[in-house]
Amino acid sequence: YALDQCHDLLDNDVAGIHFYTLNRSDATRVIFDSLGIPRHRGAEASSV
Repeated sequence: YALDQCHDLLDNDVAGIHFYTLNRSDATRVIFDSLGIPRHRGAEASSV
C-alpha cells in the first residue's frame, strides 16, 4: 500500500515525500528503491 501511495503522490506532482522510519530504515529503503527515482544527498552543508 505504501508504494502505491507514493506513486500516486508523485504522479500528482507533490514536491517531495518525507519518510518517518521509526528505526525501520530497511523497509523504507525498499520502498524508495522500488519507486525508481534517482537518489541525491541534498544541499551541501554550509559554513555558519
